[in-house]
Amino acid sequence: MKAVILARGSDNYADESSDSRIPKYLLEVGDKTILERQIDILVSCGIKKEDILIVIEGKGDLWDDKSIDKVKSIHQQVIMNEESLKKNQAYSFLLAIQNVDEEVLCLDANILFGFAPIQKMINNKQKSVLLTTKKRRFKEGNKVLVKIDRILGI
Repeated sequence: MKAVILARGSDNYADESSDSRIPKYLLEVGDKTILERQIDILVSCGIKKEDILIVIEGKGDLWDDKSIDKVKSIHQQVIMNEESLKKNQAYSFLLAIQNVDEEVLCLDANILFGFAPIQKMINNKQKSVLLTTKKRRFKEGNKVLVKIDRILGI
């Protein structure tokens, strides 16, 4: 199994106590970034580190050489989406999987998660699995229409 982590450069975190703006997944939680924690959890779930691909945008609000170098220092398998201003994350995902012929777990780099949900997804026998949260009211952003246990739309 391969894992693809999609790391956008347009989601930001502005520290109110400073002028620094960095991608959310480079925020440190304890002694590690969110991205490092994701990689550690994937490895603990049995995915080899070399089977984890990170796709970063070549352009975006927060992409500077410092952010790009930080991601590359965290992980070796990094793919750059140089078309990110014209093409969305679906294109980033395509860049990652174009030569992959096995199961793929795709994650958003901004999400802080634990071991259990990832292990549950890996062990699921369904053809496709989507992990989301259930909310009564949606804010702006991605939305998933679910009825009982069926995805009706995204």
